[in-house]
Amino acid sequence: MFSLAYVILPFSDTLPADAIRASLAPFQRGQRGDLPENWLSFHDETEALLEDYEARLTITTLGNGGMRIEGGPTWYLSTKKVLDEMRHLGLRNWSVRFADTMDIDEFYDRFGKGLDRHPNTGAFGRWLNPLGRWDWWDLGGRFDGCIMGDQRTRTGRGVARVSSGANPGRIILSNIEDRPAEALGQEPFETLDVLTVRAVYARFEDHWAAGVAYHH
Repeated sequence: MFSLAYVILPFSDTLPADAIRASLAPFQRGQRGDLPENWLSFHDETEALLEDYEARLTITTLGNGGMRIEGGPTWYLSTKKVLDEMRHLGLRNWSVRFADTMDIDEFYDRFGKGLDRHPNTGAFGRWLNPLGRWDWWDLGGRFDGCIMGDQRTRTGRGVARVSSGANPGRIILSNIEDRPAEALGQEPFETLDVLTVRAVYARFEDHWAAGVAYHH
């Protein structure tokens, strides 16, 4: 999902590109290892894990090495751990309700993924940025000129010179865009730099306002 954001910056000796990055940084989505610890708070996912734990599941291995799971949610169930257990048991089909055979701690240790334990409450969850709004952003980018009401069209794929940097999501979207062209035998889209100045649209007393396109 793409959205437009306004970033208002005071006049200072900081370069505009650096000021924009610094202003948007506290709103980055992320977890431990991605962001400073003091930006994060604990998001309790115990109820979701309990749904996995208490569900009556029917798990079937498929010929392509994958699996099909029926009967309930699998928010934090590790398919790799489940497949390893089924191979160990020699099963191709497994009907199981984990709550009937083990406690929640054993279930998470053996088959869970992606969660931490809160050091005080013992709850299962993730440390996330509660202010997180974006995965990656461009100043201008595909929305270059929208804030100014500039409807000029360009050929090629726009690449903003001011952005949040390399991101897997951005790469995936570009690759998806390239696949139809390859299938039709067309030349890849030409890449061109966006004129980022077109995204800055107004001055408010002692501030500048910049338009940023961001994905979340």
